[in-house]
Amino acid sequence: MKFFILPPLISVLLLNYIGYSNKEKMSTAIHLDQTPQVEKFKDKTDFKFIMPTKLPKDWILEIKEPTEESKESEKIQLVRLNYLDKTDTYLMVSIAETKSNGKLDDFGENLKIKGINAIFQKLLPTEKYKEVTGGTLMWIQGDTLISLFSSRLSKAELVQIAESMISEQ
Repeated sequence: MKFFILPPLISVLLLNYIGYSNKEKMSTAIHLDQTPQVEKFKDKTDFKFIMPTKLPKDWILEIKEPTEESKESEKIQLVRLNYLDKTDTYLMVSIAETKSNGKLDDFGENLKIKGINAIFQKLLPTEKYKEVTGGTLMWIQGDTLISLFSSRLSKAELVQIAESMISEQ
């Protein structure tokens, strides 16, 4: 019997590809809104701050906004959370929240998620990246404009995260 041995770099790339094509199922996350990082600012926003409740447990939270300086201000106007894979290498989803002006972009695919109007803007292929997935999913919930972005997750996976953030209407 003959065995074919892949060069190490190809093996790593193949395993990485397989790992992301068989994405982990979403599961109830540890209550990240109870972490000391989030506790410092969650009540200081000028909108209702909402955390996802279903994410893979091994994703790593990185708070991009507010910065340390803006956490000291009276009201925080933007929260941007990045969730990275378990190796802290790949951005899986970025969540941005800010006070809504009441208007939602009308460019993209109209969706209803738990009774709320949403827009999905699919990423388009480029010369360099011919096969792309993901995009931006946006909706307004109360006084909060929420935007999810991913180039690794499908529309269905972004909707699943959104559903975990939307209370029943």
